[in-house]
Amino acid sequence: VLFLLFCSCPQTLCVDSSRQMGNRLDAPDDLDPSEQLEPFHRDPHQWGWFVNELFDRLRANDPDLFALKLREMRLGIDGARDLLNGIQSNETLLRIDLSFNHFRPEAVALLSRFLYENKHLQELILNHNPLSQEGIRILSEPLLHNSVLLVLGLENTRMSLRACECLSEILQFNNSLTDVNVSGNNLKAAGAKLISQALPHTSSLTRLQMADNSIGDRGVKYIAVGMTRNRSLKILDLTRNEIGVQGIRNFSYLLEDVTCFLEVLELADNFTTAEGCRELCEHLPHLREMRVLGIRGNSVGDMGCHYLEASVLSPLCQGLKLDTLDLSENVITQNGLKRICNIINVQNQLRQLDLTGNGVGVDGGNAMVKALESNTSLTTLFHGSTAIPNDVLKKLSTLINRNRAAASLPPDSSALSRKGRTRPSFSQMEAEDRAAPHADFTHLMAQLRAGELRSLVISGQKLGTGSLGTVRTLAHAIVKGRIVSKLDLMGNELDAEDTQLICAALAKECSVTSLNLSSNKIHGAGAITVSHLMVKSRRLTALYLSDNNIGNDGADKVFQALASHPSLKTLALDFNNLSTTASLAKVFVENSVLQALWLAGNKYDDLSMEEVSATLGRNPALTKLDLSLNRFTDTGLQFLGKAIKVGGCIKECLVFRNAVSFSKFSQFEDIVNANK
Repeated sequence: VLFLLFCSCPQTLCVDSSRQMGNRLDAPDDLDPSEQLEPFHRDPHQWGWFVNELFDRLRANDPDLFALKLREMRLGIDGARDLLNGIQSNETLLRIDLSFNHFRPEAVALLSRFLYENKHLQELILNHNPLSQEGIRILSEPLLHNSVLLVLGLENTRMSLRACECLSEILQFNNSLTDVNVSGNNLKAAGAKLISQALPHTSSLTRLQMADNSIGDRGVKYIAVGMTRNRSLKILDLTRNEIGVQGIRNFSYLLEDVTCFLEVLELADNFTTAEGCRELCEHLPHLREMRVLGIRGNSVGDMGCHYLEASVLSPLCQGLKLDTLDLSENVITQNGLKRICNIINVQNQLRQLDLTGNGVGVDGGNAMVKALESNTSLTTLFHGSTAIPNDVLKKLSTLINRNRAAASLPPDSSALSRKGRTRPSFSQMEAEDRAAPHADFTHLMAQLRAGELRSLVISGQKLGTGSLGTVRTLAHAIVKGRIVSKLDLMGNELDAEDTQLICAALAKECSVTSLNLSSNKIHGAGAITVSHLMVKSRRLTALYLSDNNIGNDGADKVFQALASHPSLKTLALDFNNLSTTASLAKVFVENSVLQALWLAGNKYDDLSMEEVSATLGRNPALTKLDLSLNRFTDTGLQFLGKAIKVGGCIKECLVFRNAVSFSKFSQFEDIVNANK
């Protein structure tokens, strides 16, 4: 007996140790393999309340759900199957973003069934999924004949040359696609050649994004050859493609003898230098439709600004439509900026200018002030990290806002303060402004200002991406109308600054009872702003912040505000990259109002469950808890089960798609059902 005990102890210790380390996908060694719960292949239709609700709205043809963002949800093939069941009968969905979802060829095969019969979906984003050659091949079959889809996102999908051949066929034979993104696939020159072969045959493609593909000088030559017989392409993004002087020379020379309709050219972070800038500027007269030119991070220096001035002010460029220029991070000093100021003075056409990361200093700032005194066109100026003193910046801000007022644009200090690579490129802003529908928005704002709306739902309209001040307009309308009680802004790509404007407006009257900011980009800073609103708005009963990547710091502030909140009954924090639980544990002790808490799709492990379980039963009101798609194992589930059994209040607790065994999962369900 002693011998048997001695032999069995190390094995027991080993199993327990592995659980404490939180092996989230490996089942404990002492389980029967048939009992293991594979988190990505069992329990279909269970993704936590947040995703399940979206799928239910799809199946119900919700008229307000025409844009669906399901990024980083770890859906895999099970999720693709559930999604297919929802969208097959749906007739309202126009846009869907499925980036970062572990979609492999098997999942794409399911989606392709829908694309064969698609009559309404206009935008499909599959960025950052390992589709590989087979996935692109499967996707190409329905797209060859699809006449509805307008936008296709295939960024960083592990495309091979064979996949490029399939994409080339799609571009040749599909007559509806207007925007295709194949960035980040390392296509090199051979892939660029295949894509260029399709350009003469496409009559619908207006935007092609090929950033981060290392196509080099040869690759850009192939693209230029294809463009010589293309009349539809208007936006071309060749950011970070190792393009040097020879590449710019080839690109410019080939377009010299044809009528080029290109309006936006993005060449950021290549190896253009001043010599490449000279080659491009010499051929600007042949690019008469060019409105946006981005040459960020190309080290063109002051000499590049000299070439640009000479070309733009040349009589040959009198019909040039250039109104947006990105010169950020180009080693430009005050001498180079004075050349740009001459363009501003003489032409009076430039609307947007980016000088971020150029050490123009005091003299450059004063030169810009002098140029703007007689200029009425420049309405957007980025100046981050330019060593311009604050007093000069205030003068610049005054002059820019004067021009914005003359152009019927709202004052926008953010254009002068946003720094570095956090800002979008001008080519992104151009495309996103066109994508955002503003007609219905204007009508809604009129109703809101008149006090006719108590409930406002604006989802999937990309309010936070444009430079038209739509969020500011919304904030002013909320203050004017005063009576908004329910506000749903899900899926609008709102950032922290947008959130600050909205929360400041809502805090004026503190009448809001339900606020939905899910599927935006508010991050931690935006969550902190929301926590300040929670302190002021004591009527708030439901708050949805799912899928915002707010992180632990942002969540801590929300939990601190929740601890003493007198009315909040529902809080959704799914898919927010959360892992610490100290502040959450305090909520269960200090709060006695919260009824439903959604925490699916985070990074809570066994230690997190142990910490939470210590106080979970203290809140008698809490009856619903969602911990699906986290990282705890049987050990964490046991801690959770004991707390629920002792507390006796929680009647619904979702733990699907965690690394727990089927037997322990069944025991846990029995505990929860006993509370019902």
